Amino acid sequence: MVWLAVIGVLNSLVSVFFYVRVIYLLYMKPLPKRAPAYSEPWPARLVAVACAVAIVVLGILPGWVMNAAEAAARTLAR
Repeated sequence: MVWLAVIGVLNSLVSVFFYVRVIYLLYMKPLPKRAPAYSEPWPARLVAVACAVAIVVLGILPGWVMNAAEAAARTLAR
C-alpha cells in the first residue's frame, strides 16, 4: 500500500499549497491604498462622539445611573 501513502502525501502537499495561499492573501499581502467611498455627514459624527462620551462617562461614574434606577424602582415598588 505504498502507492496509497504516496497519493496521500501528494494530496496533502496540494492542500498545503491552497491553505498557505489563503494565509498569505489574508495576512502578508499589502493592502492597496484607497480612499473611503463616502464621507459621514456631520449628524452621524455628532451622534458617534456623543455615544463615545456617554460610554466613557458612564463607565467611570456609573453612580448617577444607578441612583436614578434605584429611585425609579423605589417609586414603582410603592
